[in-house]
Amino acid sequence: MRVAGRLFLFVGPSGSGKSTLTALLLARGNRMLGDDVLRFSPQSASFESVPRSLKLDAKTLPLIHLQYYEWQFAERGIFLAAGTTYVSPVALCTEWESEPGRPWAVVVLDGAPHEGPSGLERRGEGEAAVRLIRSVLGAAHEAVGGSLEGARLRLLESFGDAVAYQARGGDPAALADLIEKEARA
Repeated sequence: MRVAGRLFLFVGPSGSGKSTLTALLLARGNRMLGDDVLRFSPQSASFESVPRSLKLDAKTLPLIHLQYYEWQFAERGIFLAAGTTYVSPVALCTEWESEPGRPWAVVVLDGAPHEGPSGLERRGEGEAAVRLIRSVLGAAHEAVGGSLEGARLRLLESFGDAVAYQARGGDPAALADLIEKEARA
């Protein structure tokens, strides 16, 4: 997400709240790079937008206001699938797509359950870099050599002086508030 001009990357396992947080911030007028998938350009060492729908669960839908727009083929901004709702970014914010960039911050989200008050705890940049590499490269991050080593290096270069946060708590809207506050600080 690009919040107040700063690029935030959310990393964490499935069910950790990345899509919910993205939807909440997008509905507030922030810009998004993607949901679950990002494009990383080794040449520019930056992340680029991937236009695709957000995959949201039933707990997230009451938290956001969806806007319905009629487009060229009269398709609505919401598509339903078994147990999941796929929401077009434009149903949350008409100007949704973020320009490419390098992260200002990495927010690490842990798997469920999410309990207690929401918070952002500043963490070591090294930990966030490792989480970012694991998230982007998946299980292949353990392999050594060749182009994968080059990809790791470019990912670390893209990280630069980015800050890292550990997210916690059970209120995703409050966490979105905290991220916006950090972006504007």
